Amino acid sequence: MDYRKIFDTIPEPDKTIFFNALRDTVLRFGDRVEFRDTYILYLAKKPQRRDT
Repeated sequence: MDYRKIFDTIPEPDKTIFFNALRDTVLRFGDRVEFRDTYILYLAKKPQRRDT
């Protein structure tokens, strides 16, 4: 999904206000973004090679 298209739907000046607030918040909390999410990893075996 191209998320840039979603942000194109936000009209000005709301888009500028949103991104300025987002930038200010990131700077205020250590100038970094942490994603604390759970990722489910599935283990798989490498397929066996068949000699032909």
